[in-house]
Amino acid sequence: ELHLSLHSESTLGHALRGACWRRLNKLPQAIDDLDLAIRRAPHWPFAWYERGLALSAAGRHREAANNFTVLIGLAPEWAPGYALRAGVRLQLA
Repeated sequence: ELHLSLHSESTLGHALRGACWRRLNKLPQAIDDLDLAIRRAPHWPFAWYERGLALSAAGRHREAANNFTVLIGLAPEWAPGYALRAGVRLQLA
């Protein structure tokens, strides 16, 4: 069993740990950490990006599409957000 600990008040730590959980396919843990990071820093594109990837990997495509829409609103110059949103929308069709 893998345990990733961090300081409980660290928004960056929660976002990075969420990204690690996603890469390890521990999606509920990833989404929980990324939810917390977004609650603490709602204008931070990285957290929205990582949560969108985790939601998509969990098969929660509608939520992922909505997540990527928020990401695009926060960082419209960031092209991967558009491609990711299009990809999850295809899963809904």
